[in-house]
Amino acid sequence: SIIIQLLSLSSIWALLSAANIYYFLYLDEGYFAADSAEQPLLHLWSLGVEEQFYLIWPFYVFILCRTLIRPSTRMWVTMGVVVSSLVLAQMLITPYHSFAYYMLPTRSWELAAGGVLVFSGLQNAKPPKWLGELLALVGLVSILFSLVYVTESHDVPGFAAVPVVLGTTLLIYAGLHQQTFINRIVSTKALVLVGLVSYSAYLWHWPIIAFLKYSSLEITTTIGISVILATFFFAILSYQMVERPLRYFKASN
Repeated sequence: SIIIQLLSLSSIWALLSAANIYYFLYLDEGYFAADSAEQPLLHLWSLGVEEQFYLIWPFYVFILCRTLIRPSTRMWVTMGVVVSSLVLAQMLITPYHSFAYYMLPTRSWELAAGGVLVFSGLQNAKPPKWLGELLALVGLVSILFSLVYVTESHDVPGFAAVPVVLGTTLLIYAGLHQQTFINRIVSTKALVLVGLVSYSAYLWHWPIIAFLKYSSLEITTTIGISVILATFFFAILSYQMVERPLRYFKASN
């Protein structure tokens, strides 16, 4: 059937680290028209962006370090990359929404923000404890603000995505050298478990939702809770049986 054909095609693009390009080119267009909520592998677009970024980033860092000696210059150049990508995203989000949403040039600023932190040298400078706690609090508030404020009506990944990216960067910096209250919270056993299976949960959650859409079941509170439980069930299972063995395979040999 056409559903199997589309699933097979999107799987191939995903294996090539290009799921984002596939959905940019084909989602909601002509022969490939389909409700995005019914695309089982749609969530892999973000992994495509990440994998493309991680393929390019080492070459960027190598060239930067070979041509620019001063770390501060590297920071400002990287800051320029971040700002340029952000501005491009904001400019294209309305006239070319699919490109702005799915493609690396308009998403790279979200990942390169960490590079600004590295090249700034701040990761080697331990802030006073009070400042670390304050930065952690500001970072958490920024993320929670985005969670509440940013809705489908906002243009993402434009300026509306700045608070969550900035908040994440602040949390990373604040927790590099000291145990802030945020570190202590996320270090609890329950949240550590969630963190361990989070990647697997991400891989499972959308296919479950998509196939649920195919079943035409009404999404009730009970169904929603069942989806969450099923997601974590399969996530824990795949973490224990696939992810963890692969991660420690080399170490055990």
